[in-house]
Amino acid sequence: MNLPRLYNIAKENLFDSSLVLMSWLVPKGRDRYVFSASTGKTYSGNPKFLFEYMRTKHRCVFVVNDKPLVMNLRQRGIKANYTYSFASWWSVVRARSLVVDNGLRGPFAYGILARFGRFNILQTWHGTGIKGTIKHHGMNETIRKWLNKSFSTILASSPPHKEVLQQYFENDNVVITGSPKNDIFFRKSLPSGYSYLDKYDSVILYAPTFRDDMWFHPFDSAFLNRLNEWLKENNYIFLIKRHPNDPYFVVGAGYENIRDITKEVEDVQELLLFVDILITDYSSISTDFSLTGRPIIFYVYDNEEYTKIRPHFFGLERLPGPFVYDQDSLLDHLKDMSWSKSLGYKMDYMKSRDFWNTYQDGKSCKRVEALLDKRSVRKMNDVKCPICGSANVRTKRRLIKHWCRDCCNWFVQGD
Repeated sequence: MNLPRLYNIAKENLFDSSLVLMSWLVPKGRDRYVFSASTGKTYSGNPKFLFEYMRTKHRCVFVVNDKPLVMNLRQRGIKANYTYSFASWWSVVRARSLVVDNGLRGPFAYGILARFGRFNILQTWHGTGIKGTIKHHGMNETIRKWLNKSFSTILASSPPHKEVLQQYFENDNVVITGSPKNDIFFRKSLPSGYSYLDKYDSVILYAPTFRDDMWFHPFDSAFLNRLNEWLKENNYIFLIKRHPNDPYFVVGAGYENIRDITKEVEDVQELLLFVDILITDYSSISTDFSLTGRPIIFYVYDNEEYTKIRPHFFGLERLPGPFVYDQDSLLDHLKDMSWSKSLGYKMDYMKSRDFWNTYQDGKSCKRVEALLDKRSVRKMNDVKCPICGSANVRTKRRLIKHWCRDCCNWFVQGD
């Protein structure tokens, strides 16, 4: 390991050590919450939608480790801080709860020391579906298991999803609330930024997951030419949204009705509202999109090779289909959509949707807010009022004196 890398590791752990130390000395704010997404890289996913739901009622801040993104968010009226700023550091120390959807980078420089601190960390996770996790070995696996113990609560969208998360995180504190990001499918208003799609009669989105072996070529140029001609004839648009971990899948220029919009999309959840047909593979995007009731095609041309590296948690039978394995079959399914109107498909669709989504009411954010409000004080202080037994307790004077908000009495722990 080279010296610059060692220096960065030392700097990150020093920063995190200061957070851990001060978390024990500084009282937690009654109504303070810190949010971060994609290890501090983006403003998206479950933390974003939960933040937008809670920020008008609570003291919320979104933390990212990208300075241009901080400036962009502030210009949009969003309270955002840079990870290494004092404002961010202080907000993490004082936060009643930290909300993430992956690792701990964002609120922390690295996060490996978070377990030593007095933090209530909510893991909202970022996906629900059949895709398995790749096995790590040696130090990487040790670090993963260590970081997973930092999460006080983990959110799931259904009992099968809960089972998967308990297995992956080796943590039984998983609660079924639904995904906050999926509340968007139950809103009446549409987000701005996609008005250019109005001129097309149908919007088709191809959104695959990434491949661990990096290189994959789902389409050849001959197919793209045929597809583009058919799209133009019918006034359809074919959008491509790559996975954030996939910089290798590239579609060349020159296709009038085929467009890669990966760099233009801040949050794919908003884009899904404008999509008429989704094409995906093993990605969890299908379980989210199923809440719209619109057709999904599973293009699984490399299922055998893919599962050798990353076995599925569940088989393809937990998805509604149809499953297509080559380009010609994919185009045939697009040209003839009669399969999407069959009773068998509709029954399979509803069965799969219900398997992955216990709640289908647009109230996941509300449930998570109630969960945070109920659990945060108990996790922070681990103390109950001796008079009324309530855990709704506020700590004063460096954890020596406590105030019960329910019976309005001061007490000292041990009274």
